[in-house]
Amino acid sequence: MTTTIAAMKALAAQFQQQINQHNLDGAVALFDPNLVDHTQGPSVTPGTQDLRSQYGMFLGAFPDFRLELEAISAEGDWVVLHGIYQGTHTGAAYLNAPAAGNPFKTYVVEVFRVKDGKFVERHRWFDIMTLLRALQTPGGAEPAMGTRAGAAPSTTTPDQKRARIRQYFNEMVIPRNIDRMPFFLGDNVLDHSAPPGLPSGVEGARMFLNMNYASFPWTDYDIQHVIADGDLVTVVFEIVGEHTGAPFFGVPASGKRFKVQCIEIERVPGEHFLEHWGGMDFVQLSAQLGLGLFGESQDQQQAAVEQDVRRLAEDYIEGMNEGNIDRVMSVFADSFIDHQVVPGGATMGNDFAAVRLAHVMLHESFPDVKFSLRDLIIDGDIVFMMVRGEGTHMGAFFGMPATGKHIKWAGTRVLRYANGKFVDGTSELDQVSILQQMGILPTPPVVYDTAGHKKLVRSLIDEINHGNPHAYSRFMAHDVLTNFESAETPVKGVRALNDDLGVLRSAFHDLHVEIETMAAYQDKVSVRVRYTGTHAGTYMGVAGTGQVYHWSGALTFRIDDGKITEMWTNTDRFTLLQQVGIIPRFG
Repeated sequence: MTTTIAAMKALAAQFQQQINQHNLDGAVALFDPNLVDHTQGPSVTPGTQDLRSQYGMFLGAFPDFRLELEAISAEGDWVVLHGIYQGTHTGAAYLNAPAAGNPFKTYVVEVFRVKDGKFVERHRWFDIMTLLRALQTPGGAEPAMGTRAGAAPSTTTPDQKRARIRQYFNEMVIPRNIDRMPFFLGDNVLDHSAPPGLPSGVEGARMFLNMNYASFPWTDYDIQHVIADGDLVTVVFEIVGEHTGAPFFGVPASGKRFKVQCIEIERVPGEHFLEHWGGMDFVQLSAQLGLGLFGESQDQQQAAVEQDVRRLAEDYIEGMNEGNIDRVMSVFADSFIDHQVVPGGATMGNDFAAVRLAHVMLHESFPDVKFSLRDLIIDGDIVFMMVRGEGTHMGAFFGMPATGKHIKWAGTRVLRYANGKFVDGTSELDQVSILQQMGILPTPPVVYDTAGHKKLVRSLIDEINHGNPHAYSRFMAHDVLTNFESAETPVKGVRALNDDLGVLRSAFHDLHVEIETMAAYQDKVSVRVRYTGTHAGTYMGVAGTGQVYHWSGALTFRIDDGKITEMWTNTDRFTLLQQVGIIPRFG
């Protein structure tokens, strides 16, 4: 299903109308339930919860809240709603600021991807700094709003505008070549998002960029989307950087790394940009750098730490899988110390260089190595990162020649996080298993008590036949997993099994299960059984007939340490339902 540009713009306008009617249900209904909402920051949980929370907060704090429309632009499957938030703070507290009756106006940009008539992806920027200044200023503050739409005719094509934007980033912003600024910005460029006190035009833009460059000496940009419509070009991108330079908002450099979303709209009728709106997500930036600009609580600060740790773990795993050792090592501080010295560590050492060498050697031993994250446990500044690795042994591994075998292993890193990096830690690697898989160390045989396993299953079925209501609890682990025939995911615990057995017993009081065939291999036992019972009670709405019915089934059990830990069921309920009369007999 293709959504036209007109339909996408109409959908964005409908969103604005629902918000202005304070109809959150109506607004949320325009979104796919599995919305990818990037306003949550780097760790995105699909769904519309954050959307509802954001706008619910506005409506609670500003009872007269409105979203005024400046422009709607669209291209491809993306649509941009460019508008103005406005309202009066007469309701609930907002960002810990109690209501003082102050009015405000501030710019907002909502960027949506549309599929099958629904919003499926969302980015947002709004000028929260202007909003805060209004709430903190006696009587409020309403800056001059509005655009110079139509001030100059468009003389370049959408392709040329997109190319111009990328040229702007690649030639000026990313390499920090401020001298190139007049080549892109008009002399009287109007920056609607500039902090107060900066001069207008190119000079103000130059000062603003230099302030950011001074605070963040290292940054990296990832341009994700460029949307051109008329003379408006919307750019969605991500900035990664580190606060290692000058104070930012009066906060000294912490060395912390950040990763935030940014949205900018440029008015580009020709070669030069005439107007600018947008910037970075200051809420995410403040949380990740610990700036406290918005009164973040301790919980929010810890959430920011967890978010950053997850980003570091992602960089580590993806760096290993890409063979990008620089990316792998970017998660470790230059002063990192590994307290668990790897084999041969007496000569390798355990500092940053040694840790790098260990990762290089791992890639040389297993050129196709792939890592996956098993789990991540974060408590304060302590991180347990549990991974699985696998690869083909194509190079020497601590002096052991290549075997060509595909090896799998598990490992755990225990790390301490500070200022955006892992600063020290230790590690555990299942080296014995690796050597066993290589054939260098013998693998002790695993002995399974198949006779005992068969006896356990027979005992379970005997107890069921004797009507013991606790049969499952007696022979199964408390967290047993049951894989029912049609279920996509297993059911945990014995309750579902007891409920299923209870339904059968209420209909077939003399239910009997006979084992026809049994086989055991390693930790599993499979049985084919025949069920027999007199239909005396009601079954699925059908009253008892007094008839004796038979049906079959196949059950498989996994047994560990004398308990059934997992079960798979395949029961011929079809034949049973035919006998009961719920399904007609065919032929």
